[in-house]
Amino acid sequence: MAVLKEVREKESEIDNLIGPIEEMYALLLRYEVRVLATDRVPEEEMATVSGLLCWCLQCIILTVQVRVPKEETTMVSDLRYGWKKLRKLATDVSDNLTRLQVVSDNLTCLLVDARACMLRMH
Repeated sequence: MAVLKEVREKESEIDNLIGPIEEMYALLLRYEVRVLATDRVPEEEMATVSGLLCWCLQCIILTVQVRVPKEETTMVSDLRYGWKKLRKLATDVSDNLTRLQVVSDNLTCLLVDARACMLRMH
């Protein structure tokens, strides 16, 4: 029961943590390196100054971009799903414990009634 209480207490805190993590990784993925720059300037780019400048600018942009490991993106995408599964499991366990408590209470009442009945018979 203590674990269920802790899950409920931390629920909003964890929800508030997951959102910014997902947003941060979405932003990182948006600027992830998709094309690697070559060491040589392509001949068609060398033909004009503007072409050469454009190629240099693309290389600079590529060097400031970020690589996000696939494992990390998978973990982040599974984060909310795992949290939802945990909350669902906590709710199911809580419901099951409530049902068991009702059965236990009913059995206790039945035992008390049976004892009272036996005492009256003697």
